[in-house]
Amino acid sequence: MYSQAGHCANALLTRFEPGEHIALRAPNLPEWVIVQLAVGMAGMVLVLLNPAY
Repeated sequence: MYSQAGHCANALLTRFEPGEHIALRAPNLPEWVIVQLAVGMAGMVLVLLNPAY
């Protein structure tokens, strides 16, 4: 899982800068945890959007 998060973090850094806010609207899936870790590894802030609203 750590290596997958690292690959995702590198992909995020190609489009976004560290410190930016990344919004995530997704159901509870195992990939959600990978994205959460990747955003933190890339130095970004994760903003969760509630799909129930």
